[in-house]
Amino acid sequence: PQALPLKIVGDGPLAEQVRSAAAADPRISYLGRQSSSEVLSLLGDAACLVLPSVCYENCPKTLIEAYASATPVIASRLGAIEEMIDHGRTGLLFESGNPADLVVQVQRLHAADETRRAMRRAAREAYELRYTCESNYAALMEIYRDAFNNRECSTNEIPSQQECHA
Repeated sequence: PQALPLKIVGDGPLAEQVRSAAAADPRISYLGRQSSSEVLSLLGDAACLVLPSVCYENCPKTLIEAYASATPVIASRLGAIEEMIDHGRTGLLFESGNPADLVVQVQRLHAADETRRAMRRAAREAYELRYTCESNYAALMEIYRDAFNNRECSTNEIPSQQECHA
């Protein structure tokens, strides 16, 4: 299998270890903390975002930024991350903490140009469907419409608990 370049963006408690790994391996570039616009540019140019989380995350901003950039995501099969990725469509999932499974998924994505192009389109579609201001506003208004339409009373005044059970 072909060795692929890896760009690591961000900062944190493992920064020194990442710097050492990058210094020892020319395929690894440690870019450190970057501006939001630079992160989006890097994501747009990337073949994929690798999100190897070992912790449960609610809604990783980086994943949404990747989708906005039409970039597929290879991520841990863990909690909400698993729910945000349509395996084989918007990205690929691997067993959290299993580097061999991660390698398999990266190689799978790298080997299939047409699959990667289709995943790019699907990632952007997922962003537009679920994560734009407009889609979130529409979803919130639908929740309000459902709540309003499911009331058991029709008065414009705030009903007491005995008068109306929503």
